[in-house]
Amino acid sequence: SNNNNNSNNSNNNDNNNNKSNSDDNKSNSNDSNDTDDKKEEEEQNTGTITIIMGSEPRLENLILNEMELSDNNYPTPTRLVNKDEAFSHTTTQKEVPVSSDPQSLPKSRCVCIPSHVPWIQTKTAKTPISDTRKLLALDCEMCTTHEGLELTRVSIVDSSGEVIYDTFVLPKNKIIDYNTRFSGVTEDLLKNVSTYLADVQAHLLDLIPSDCILIGHSLENDLIALKMIHSRIIDTSVVYPGRNKGHKNSLRWLTKKYLNRDIQTTTHNSIEDSVAVMDLVKHKLEHP
Repeated sequence: SNNNNNSNNSNNNDNNNNKSNSDDNKSNSNDSNDTDDKKEEEEQNTGTITIIMGSEPRLENLILNEMELSDNNYPTPTRLVNKDEAFSHTTTQKEVPVSSDPQSLPKSRCVCIPSHVPWIQTKTAKTPISDTRKLLALDCEMCTTHEGLELTRVSIVDSSGEVIYDTFVLPKNKIIDYNTRFSGVTEDLLKNVSTYLADVQAHLLDLIPSDCILIGHSLENDLIALKMIHSRIIDTSVVYPGRNKGHKNSLRWLTKKYLNRDIQTTTHNSIEDSVAVMDLVKHKLEHP
């Protein structure tokens, strides 16, 4: 009987040791997988930075000049001598050509520029910015109020595709249409939001220095809605021009054609759109 007990105890010990070894192996395997994932992510980020930093002259060539900024209705310091209404026209679908005459558009398709919020202009960074922050992609979503289109969401990703800012924004004016089909924003998503345009502006001044390159698709609409001036702009609607003057390709079409990726399949998402424009610029650098 003692021999049997000893035998059973020995078997139990062996089983426990085997289980312990198995658990250790699983743990080591998981650690190894985590390490591999982190290493792969670091290599991708390094590759991204290499593409961007190794293409600086070409990157600079993609930046809109003063005439292009003016032709595409971007807010600039010299244009601020005019009234806010000089910028107050766009459409709910940003890829649709804007009218040159704001009076010809219904208010529901005009960007509302709140008079109680001042224009801001990006400033020189107080400390050196990291390589991944030298190129940022921004996209906004908007709803319709009785004063026109107003911000409901702002998203920014860096050159590695990491989201560095994403917030819902509550308009000052009463919302009459959430434009969910185009914005992805619903009443429930804004129910407990207490962030206003002025709050967003304060964050953006910290995140976006004047020497950073800001990219987007028809980004003038976003900057007008943000009441923000930034001069180093890459606009994918200009980088990938339409078939004739006045026509702008949609971001969805460009992403499918050049990246073979489907976006905006059911609704719009400002993070997804920001990543898409970032990848389109990288594609342009790799295939000039």
